[in-house]
Amino acid sequence: MSGIFNLIVAALVLLIAYWWANQGVFSSILHFVCVACAGAMALALWEPVTVNYLLTGGGFDDYAWGMSLGGMFVVFLLLFRLAADKLAPSNLEFPQWANYAVGGAFGLLSGMLTLGITIISAGFIQSTTELGGFIGFARDQGAGGAPARIQSMWLPVASFTEGFYSTLSKGALSPMRQTALALYYPRLADMALSAHRDSYGDGAGKTSISPKSIQLSQLALDPSYRNGDGSQGAYALDVTVDASGFDGGEQFTLSSAQVRLIGGGPKALTAHPTQWVQPNEAGEPTLYAFDDLTNYASSVPGRQSVDLTLVFPASALSGETPRFVQVKGLRMALPEIKQVQAALLGGAGSGGGSAAQASSAVQSSGAPMVPDLVERKNSIMPAQLSTNQVSGLEILENNQGNWISGGRAEFPKGGAGSISRANRIRGFYADKGTQIVMLDISRGQGLPVNVYDGPLAANKGAPLTLVDSQGNTYRPCGYVWEKRDKVELFYDTKQLIGSLDQLPKLPSSGDHILKLVFKVPEASTIVGVMVGDTVVARTNVLAIESQSDG
Repeated sequence: MSGIFNLIVAALVLLIAYWWANQGVFSSILHFVCVACAGAMALALWEPVTVNYLLTGGGFDDYAWGMSLGGMFVVFLLLFRLAADKLAPSNLEFPQWANYAVGGAFGLLSGMLTLGITIISAGFIQSTTELGGFIGFARDQGAGGAPARIQSMWLPVASFTEGFYSTLSKGALSPMRQTALALYYPRLADMALSAHRDSYGDGAGKTSISPKSIQLSQLALDPSYRNGDGSQGAYALDVTVDASGFDGGEQFTLSSAQVRLIGGGPKALTAHPTQWVQPNEAGEPTLYAFDDLTNYASSVPGRQSVDLTLVFPASALSGETPRFVQVKGLRMALPEIKQVQAALLGGAGSGGGSAAQASSAVQSSGAPMVPDLVERKNSIMPAQLSTNQVSGLEILENNQGNWISGGRAEFPKGGAGSISRANRIRGFYADKGTQIVMLDISRGQGLPVNVYDGPLAANKGAPLTLVDSQGNTYRPCGYVWEKRDKVELFYDTKQLIGSLDQLPKLPSSGDHILKLVFKVPEASTIVGVMVGDTVVARTNVLAIESQSDG
């Protein structure tokens, strides 16, 4: 298959070269200038446009990088061609040998750049790791699961394009602020072919992440750390990712090919992680290795965020101080480096930080104890729905029945007659290893405080969260809102309800009932409810065997 891909690429480049050889020297040179300028403009605007306007945490994110680069290249090329045709409407005559020799040479360059930009753009669109049967730079079992060169293109259009613009970025097209492509995005061709798409499930995992989904907390250098390859010295980067950066909103996955440090020296060397630290299901920090193609850093099912410490061998940077980290295409400036000894089991990966603070706050709180405050229930009652009447909702069917997997819609209370078990909606979908629990926050109901008025409600930006025994917090992913004669259902595991002002506004009459829906890890123990940093209630509920409808 890779041979066919290489033949197609070579044939297209030669076809473009032949076409412009027939158009003459002048037309060929003019077109090459248009292509070169269009590529330069597209690459210059690629990152700011994608990061600032296209990465929103939605489904388009996994296509944003490739579509924006390819789309801008086409638009700029069209504009430059139109301008060139207006400025130089007539061709110039040259000897036939010059047309074929010089015109063909510039046509070849145009073809190399055009196919290079096209293939790089395609390489940044979520797909399988291979592109037309070709796998360039990706994780290789022969290299111990580390990213390595697997195949090379016969006609290296992507590498040529990268080299062409990297050279210009440090020369004729050098930016005034020294933000050259060669320094800020080294090895662009390797990322496109094929590291960017080397994700969980052979490309099925999420290949992009938005700036709002990820936070960097600490970068440490441990000069005495012994890496798996025998080298000494490692950088440890603490990373936190929330649910909006998870695959399908369910679980976070990250391969070693999808993250790298970028050095701040003249060569802009890169380093991929070889190990990572994260809390296991018991909350204990555990060291894992990226030494197999099946090893991925991932979140615990049901958790709404993941804390990782990524470990990079310092030797890969050959003395260059890391300047950036790139995670799933997103380039971020690194925090100031702390030099420590034996620090790699500390920080975010240890389960410390916010989780420890939440656990301590609940334990020391004088908030009232309500043992059954959180219901082990997965119910849409008083709505009774059939799969034939669920407009506005996404439905997932499995062996256990029909479940709401997303959406927002309003329905009459009760149902229209009897509903067969085969068509009944049983509740909200919870993937393997998770459970649905519910919390009544209606006025004067289960929650012993009023979150709509008073001191707590004054902080509208505060989140309402459940806290488990390890200090992990969970925001609502949906609700069942019972009104006078209707029921509104909402469920979204990607865009969680982040604050009080995002909750439905219940009337002061108290005749509406609002139950929040949470998806939590199975067998986790819910011990408290918090609003911001304030514990408003303590409880003791084991998340198992949530009762569903039907």
